Amino acid sequence: AGIHVRGAGSAAEYLFTSQATVTAWFKTDAAMPGATLLQLTDGSDVVYALTWTADGDLAFVVTNDAGEMLIAASGEALDDSAWHIVAGGFDGLTAFVTVDGVRVGSATGSAAMAPSDSATLTLGCGDSATASSFFVGQLEEVALFNLTLNDGTLAAMSNVMAPPDADFLTGDEP
Repeated sequence: AGIHVRGAGSAAEYLFTSQATVTAWFKTDAAMPGATLLQLTDGSDVVYALTWTADGDLAFVVTNDAGEMLIAASGEALDDSAWHIVAGGFDGLTAFVTVDGVRVGSATGSAAMAPSDSATLTLGCGDSATASSFFVGQLEEVALFNLTLNDGTLAAMSNVMAPPDADFLTGDEP
């Protein structure tokens, strides 16, 4: 198991301004308030992130160009040692988070994201690089899209794709 980002190229390819969807498979057995799966930061500002809130819920966070932070929390810690496919998205108005193909949280606010060319994409760690910001577990199949994947597409991804360490013929974990 390892971490990889689908798509090659410069960070500028991940500087989405009006729409974005990020997806990832992960599993963990640790409660991790403040830990981060993936984030794009611009200086000290989070542009978007799949992260755990202080309450321990997985969330998709977007900071729009007005400086407003939208937090779409899942209501779930997902620290059950099972593989989960999660997605966070922003369509220019609504930030959302899905878990295993089901939308479980959303937050609404207007305006586009506004990252600069110097923004940094990070996997498995928050921008503070403190111990509490590190993700503890397995992270696989990270994907970034410059469009908003709809609920049907995200549900299909959950149903069609097997967890990373599963037998792809049966879907059973070893």
